[in-house]
Amino acid sequence: MEISGITGSSTTSQAQSVWQTRMQQYQQFQQNLQGLGAALRSGSLTDAQQSFQALLQGLSTPVGAASSSSSTSTGAQQGSLAQDMKALDTALQAGNLTDAQQAFQTLTKDLQSMQQAHHHHHHHKTQAAGADGTATQTSTTVAGTAVNASA
Repeated sequence: MEISGITGSSTTSQAQSVWQTRMQQYQQFQQNLQGLGAALRSGSLTDAQQSFQALLQGLSTPVGAASSSSSTSTGAQQGSLAQDMKALDTALQAGNLTDAQQAFQTLTKDLQSMQQAHHHHHHHKTQAAGADGTATQTSTTVAGTAVNASA
């Protein structure tokens, strides 16, 4: 892993803070995803709708003062995830539990495929995980200092 552009301990501290925030967001995403799955399995459309909204809110949470731009090598897979999320949203809004359950199964299968692809291709490298669990190569600006990490 190559890291360039880091100066001073405050920048390192801020980068660690951003990393911790991203990890918390990822853990929250996992919890929200599990809650959604449990609601769908129990057949509670109302709970599923609330869990899905919590999942969406978690995905749109900013990372504090840091701004980042991420590029992923799995653009087609990300598009597939966006389609899965839209199908799930459509089914939940329509009140169609069966379609929502099917869309959730497709979403979780696609997430697992992405994670397996990431682990297969990058098993010796450490990379940040995005909110959706995909491996990313990240360029982050923290307090005006560029931090470029590439594996």
